[in-house]
Amino acid sequence: MTAKTGHKTPKDVGFFKLEVSTEVAGEIAGMSAERIRQLTKEGWIEKLGPNRYLAAAVVSGVLAYKDDQIARLSRAGSSSKLQDARAAEIEVRTAERLKTLQRLGRDEGLAVVDAVLGPMRSDLQSVPARVTKDLALRRRLEGELNGVLDSAADRARTFRRRPPADDEPAGNRHARRAAAAEKRA
Repeated sequence: MTAKTGHKTPKDVGFFKLEVSTEVAGEIAGMSAERIRQLTKEGWIEKLGPNRYLAAAVVSGVLAYKDDQIARLSRAGSSSKLQDARAAEIEVRTAERLKTLQRLGRDEGLAVVDAVLGPMRSDLQSVPARVTKDLALRRRLEGELNGVLDSAADRARTFRRRPPADDEPAGNRHARRAAAAEKRA
């Protein structure tokens, strides 16, 4: 009995010595008798004998099991957060590498275009002299070819300043470039 209230404590009632069946142990713990048997097999609850448990052992075993489950969930939650953080970091690094690769690919593509179109300009400028001896016609052909080549160069400069967006349809790119060339003309 407690000194202040005069009530009986569990030790006075004999709770710690109270033997119960599997079914009663389940009722005490708020579980089925089968779950009590499972926890007994797993080592959480100590058994006195066949279908016999100490009530206090059932309560302390169930509490220990619940504490373990809470600790496992807590560890799993922090592990999940760590995995999420790692995944986000990998995503950022992948995006940065992709941008670098895109930049390198673009630069390489422009270098190929320069290597092909530079000599082509010289080749095309020699065509009027090879086609005709008429100087007036030759000057007219040279002017037209230079106009076409200058227009291509303007498109290339526009592309270098503002490459098309990845999600921009090809038709829109061509229309935008044509409109820009017309404004300059």
